Amino acid sequence: MKKESKPVKEKEPITMASLTRRNPVPFGDVRKYYNGAKIGTVVLLALCFHVSVVAIALRTDSCVQIPNGIIAVLLICSVLNIAGHYSRTVAGYALSAVCCLVIVLVSQLSGGGISLANDLPEYGEVFRDGAKSTEFWILLVKVLAVVHMMLSIVFIKSALTVKEEPPLKGMNIKIKAFTDWLDKNNNSLTPGRRASDYWFVTAELFCVMIFWAADPNMTKYDICSLIILAAGAFLVLARQTLSGTFLIAVSAVIRCTLYQYRLGLLMPVVAAYIGLWIAVLYFALESGREAKKTLQEERPLWLRIIGQCFLWASVLLCVTVIPVHEVLAVFSGDLMLYQKDNLPLLFFLPVLGLLAVRSGRWYAYGLAAACYTWLWWTLRNDKEDLFYFASMEQHGSVGRYTTGRMMTLVDALKVVSVIAAVLAICVGAIILIVRRSGHEEE
Repeated sequence: MKKESKPVKEKEPITMASLTRRNPVPFGDVRKYYNGAKIGTVVLLALCFHVSVVAIALRTDSCVQIPNGIIAVLLICSVLNIAGHYSRTVAGYALSAVCCLVIVLVSQLSGGGISLANDLPEYGEVFRDGAKSTEFWILLVKVLAVVHMMLSIVFIKSALTVKEEPPLKGMNIKIKAFTDWLDKNNNSLTPGRRASDYWFVTAELFCVMIFWAADPNMTKYDICSLIILAAGAFLVLARQTLSGTFLIAVSAVIRCTLYQYRLGLLMPVVAAYIGLWIAVLYFALESGREAKKTLQEERPLWLRIIGQCFLWASVLLCVTVIPVHEVLAVFSGDLMLYQKDNLPLLFFLPVLGLLAVRSGRWYAYGLAAACYTWLWWTLRNDKEDLFYFASMEQHGSVGRYTTGRMMTLVDALKVVSVIAAVLAICVGAIILIVRRSGHEEE
């Protein structure tokens, strides 16, 4: 008997239209890699920007560290990598792959591989140790670039071959069954009445109980944190989950600010940071749910464009604050011991603002404005400058130049934070006005 031959699938000819056509999010198992790569592209940009800022801040008369041309190539390729990935076109994926290849080649081959000289006589002990630690971030840049380059090839193949959702098989069947059960028994319930809401709030309260049991000396900031936590839990029970989870996260940030890593891995520090990450995860889930509802609403195209532009501006602010956070954490020394208490604020406030903007709700822009105002107050640092490299033993003779360069970045971030807060209030007000006018027309 002759075997039945399978029909040969006709391949779509590769044309300019097919290369530039915007495709849906990749189907099947590739989808989770695509969603993960969306975050990975921003992380790659943040790392390249951090390495670039450190290279400029630690320049001396005898050592340029990384040349401006190499820095420009790294940053431009990182930005093009994000643009190509989010375009969801075959040409965009190809652009991402090429940009990642360029980043790897420049990082590995330029001058024997980009690195920071850590044995300069102008440096003190803090700068020498900090320059050595930067080698890890450079290595992570190479790893992320290689991983994303390989994923871009996978996305190209998926866009050209897979045109519809493939049938589930293997472990994906069990995962689908679990997600269906979760949607039926948790996600379909009213916000504030879901089982996940009670579990998250209970876990947060448990971390707070450990925090205060380990250090019963309550200060006015601890009491303030407790009041905000109680208000957040009340809002969650009142079905205002987005605002409630934001207040829970703010309460956790206050606790982490009081007990920084400089105290060691004490029980209050561990409990505070675990509670903070739980609160941020809870807020991120609520922000994602509200973002899906926002997409289903009928809004003018110009208003959606404004929302997307402000979202990307928030991402850019997060990327810009990363070098300030990392330099203060690694390069500071004994003169800026208490400035290190600002580290949780420098990292988590831009993240909370970004998650609030992501939801698209009008009142969430007010929450984001509060985060950016708080960030401005942190960068302002009433007592003294955020950076003060003035110890000859620790910072060497180049310390005052590094202080000026880092404070220039901080001063720019102060202005950007104020502008972001004002714009957030304006965008929230515009969304509210458009929403009310639409209801009146109905």
